[in-house]
Amino acid sequence: LWLKEGFASFMEYMFVGANYPEFKIWLHFVNDEVAEGFALDALKSSHPIEVEIDNPNELDEIYDSITYAKSNSVNRMLCNYLGEDVFQKGLRIYLNRFKYGNAVTEDLWNAHSEASGQVSNIWLAQF
Repeated sequence: LWLKEGFASFMEYMFVGANYPEFKIWLHFVNDEVAEGFALDALKSSHPIEVEIDNPNELDEIYDSITYAKSNSVNRMLCNYLGEDVFQKGLRIYLNRFKYGNAVTEDLWNAHSEASGQVSNIWLAQF
């Protein structure tokens, strides 16, 4: 779920940032996503963004603001770590590879690793 929803939301920020720099969207990102993500993640009801789903009824339990805020923050950190050009290259690899199929989180890390020449999932394991 986070791969689909998190990227859709994050791409909105990237589009506005690239096309309307006068909006200073990344300053809004900190207030709207990072701060909210920290606040929501501190609650007992928090959950990881990557969750095993056994049946469709479980989607309602994790389809919430935490998923969006945390996945936006992870995407932003990864984009900053790799650099925007490498991040976008990794996304192109990922999207082309899975445009007609399903993917899991490991597939995204592999695409970023391929694009950057670095092992992205080692960096993410620190979190």
